[in-house]
Amino acid sequence: MSGQVLNRSTIALSKRHYDLVIVGGGFMGLSVAFYLRQLLPEAALILVEEEGIPSEQGASHVSPGILDKGRINPEKAAPYAWGYEVLKHLAEETGIQRPDKVFCASGILHFLVQENGSLGSLNPEEKKAIAQMFSSSPAYWDAQGAYASAEAASLFFGYGAVKSGLDLMLNTRVEPSGDNKLKLQRLEYNRMMQRVVIKEEQISTDTVVIALGTKTAVFVEAGWGELLPFRQVYMQYPRIEADKRLPLTDSRVNLPILQARGFYFRPQGEGLLVIPPRLAPDPRGYEPSGGNLLGVRVGVRREILELFLEAMAELPILGWESLNLGKTAANVRGAWEVVTAKGEPEWRQVDQKAYALVGGDSLALGLATAYDLAAHLSKLNTRPWTS
Repeated sequence: MSGQVLNRSTIALSKRHYDLVIVGGGFMGLSVAFYLRQLLPEAALILVEEEGIPSEQGASHVSPGILDKGRINPEKAAPYAWGYEVLKHLAEETGIQRPDKVFCASGILHFLVQENGSLGSLNPEEKKAIAQMFSSSPAYWDAQGAYASAEAASLFFGYGAVKSGLDLMLNTRVEPSGDNKLKLQRLEYNRMMQRVVIKEEQISTDTVVIALGTKTAVFVEAGWGELLPFRQVYMQYPRIEADKRLPLTDSRVNLPILQARGFYFRPQGEGLLVIPPRLAPDPRGYEPSGGNLLGVRVGVRREILELFLEAMAELPILGWESLNLGKTAANVRGAWEVVTAKGEPEWRQVDQKAYALVGGDSLALGLATAYDLAAHLSKLNTRPWTS
């Protein structure tokens, strides 16, 4: 039996108590909701999101989704491999058919300076394009390298969870109010196009999972007084636009993901998405802003520009005129992303009835982490990657 979708304040809640409440409708929240419905089918479960799904201000919309096993801690190889296969066959996993493309088995061509390698089966036009991008030589080919859309995957999990009984409440702000109760503020737009609280309600729960991305630590501190060791960084992903030197079309992607000097270049439409190395966490209070390049104000932040300049001799593509740096930070694809102590997705128990769940820059490992929490809450001792 499908769950209830409450996307307007006029739609009344059918329950005042839930066994489990998930706060946050990004990739992590929706995936843990899906697996909780599979593992605890009799439980009353609701997910509450302040906007739409996937969470409109979260990182799910801009995540580059690179799937590179070389970036994964060897101890996490098994859960990563499981998450990879699930993303590859998500329609089968969720029982949902959607037109969204989740997974692209592009492969990754890694480059190292002054190393011999092969461009494999690429045609002469593609080899010529790559030769103009990099002064280093290809080192090895990873046929398992791929990329996935966190946004599309979130919708598969969301639809699948609702289909299997999840109640989904949108446009609702949540505040912890003690004694296992949560205050729900139902939001609507007024005539001035401002979001205002239309109605306040309260529900109780046995267990709450907080999956609010970079807002998770603040929410937990406000409601439980616990300080979580999560930090955040504002990452940006500029584009290299269509260029006669790029053999890319919107309907046919001819290039794999290219990796060199810690940068990834991922096909996106008629251009390439530039994924810089992970930055250090930002200090509290940092506001995203652009930088200056040769005296010209651009939208890409200073720390990323410095990485560009350091790598430009080996990566001539970073000096192409078609590299779109934007005029302000708002012009460049970017979002706040969680930084955990180990740099990996994780869940942790806040108290006996509250759990925090955060992702990171590994979509496949994030999915396995969400499943692991769902299995823990379901009191399962086995995991699909260990059986």
